Amino acid sequence: MTTHCAVCGVELTSGASDGPRLRLLCPSCRSAERPTTEQLAAALPKRKPEKVKKRWRPRTIARALLIVMALLLAVIRLLEK
Repeated sequence: MTTHCAVCGVELTSGASDGPRLRLLCPSCRSAERPTTEQLAAALPKRKPEKVKKRWRPRTIARALLIVMALLLAVIRLLEK
């Protein structure tokens, strides 16, 4: 993943000794004035939206219970024969 400078947009190469804050600015911008919060936020990698967990609603619970009851009745009928 390549990152870019938050101020001038130059592509950055991160070294092992660079911290997460130092990777947002190129060396020339790092020695100049500090970037704004918007510029730093634009340089951060974008997160993927979290998946919405499916909830058990009353209708799905009722459907699951009906399926279980039908299976139990089928098993009981097979055992009776």
